[in-house]
Amino acid sequence: MKLTYGFEIEGQFRFSLMNKLLKNKSITDLKLKDDGSVNCCVVGYINKLDEKFEKVVNKFNQKGIDINYNRNLTLREITVGIFNNEKDLLNTLNDFNLNTYYHNDTCGLHLHIKPLSQELHDTLISYVFVKKLAFFIKRKFCEHCVNRITENRYCKLYTTIERTSAEFMKQEKRRIMRIHPSGTFEFRFLSPCEHKIDNIKKLLKFVRDIAPTLNNLNTNIVVNDEQITSNNQVNLGKIEKIKFNTKICV
Repeated sequence: MKLTYGFEIEGQFRFSLMNKLLKNKSITDLKLKDDGSVNCCVVGYINKLDEKFEKVVNKFNQKGIDINYNRNLTLREITVGIFNNEKDLLNTLNDFNLNTYYHNDTCGLHLHIKPLSQELHDTLISYVFVKKLAFFIKRKFCEHCVNRITENRYCKLYTTIERTSAEFMKQEKRRIMRIHPSGTFEFRFLSPCEHKIDNIKKLLKFVRDIAPTLNNLNTNIVVNDEQITSNNQVNLGKIEKIKFNTKICV
């Protein structure tokens, strides 16, 4: 299963972490911006580091990396990519730890994956995949991820096949997953909690394991007590805006 990977993570970042990201040769795309979707209320220990943080921001600017920065906002979002293998992805995520990074329960972790085959692309825009993913999250992921799909308005579950198809077509943002305008599949339900590495491993294993089963759909499939037939708009990709291309992006 050939993929490229990237992620977005919200929170506060120590300047030492930012420096490490800048030196990471496996990273080819790095962006930092403010994020109004997170609640900065009572934040962690990084406020006093704003001056040092701004020095790192200057390093970003010198490298031509686009940064939208407002020092009055303490919680931000970093986009990190593009990884050609899962090992580099997980190693980089490991750098976001208690010594370098602060987050609260309003912060999210969004995994981006880019299929490099038409077959896997078609699997991920299957309504069956979307429904099975929701079922899987509730039963296999940590409480932080479950709370995000039940309590957070920025990553809601999909509902009927008609609404799901319509929301995929307009690239609805506030769902558990979506097709990002860049062409990646964005999984938005993940949490930057202490289980983040295990959660991503579970998600990628789920994608690997389920892909072959959905490539050969039976006539009738029952998902979460909802019966879906293989000739009943199972594939959400039969809309003009969702097109497969092999451009590597995050």
